[in-house]
Amino acid sequence: MRFTAAFLVTLLVGTFILTGCGGSKRTVTTADGSVTVTEENKNGSVTIESKDGDSKATASTEKRPITEAELGVPVYPGATGEMTSTYEGSEEGKSQTMRQHLLTTPDSFDDVVAFYKSKLKDVKSQSVTTVPEGKIAFFHLEAPDGHVTITINEARDKKVTQVHVIKTTGS
Repeated sequence: MRFTAAFLVTLLVGTFILTGCGGSKRTVTTADGSVTVTEENKNGSVTIESKDGDSKATASTEKRPITEAELGVPVYPGATGEMTSTYEGSEEGKSQTMRQHLLTTPDSFDDVVAFYKSKLKDVKSQSVTTVPEGKIAFFHLEAPDGHVTITINEARDKKVTQVHVIKTTGS
């Protein structure tokens, strides 16, 4: 439970720091531990150290190419990395890592979904649906060391297709 709470706090604070600008480092210390927030341009990190465990989240909104090695699954050709974040935490001898990447492409939703359907192996579950805002596809895979979830959505307002990949590992 504490692990989940630390995770949520880390993500919320991490999202908050990315909306700031400039560079800074702040640390808050309490009887239960400390929280350090560092931000530098489009990169930020949050570190939580407590008697129950430690966690760290980093995020970057720098646009850059993403590799298949980073993503853990094939990269849609020509897609641009819009955001990358990492969460690492440990509590009571258990650790968890989550890496997520958001990519965009001007290609159609249907083309992107067809690409992933043809490239992904060992898909455990998948679905494609239409909602008022556009189309959404989900793929869930089990990796040797964790799980990978791919969400593809049609962002009509931005005229792009977004590919959101989350890979979790842990003991």
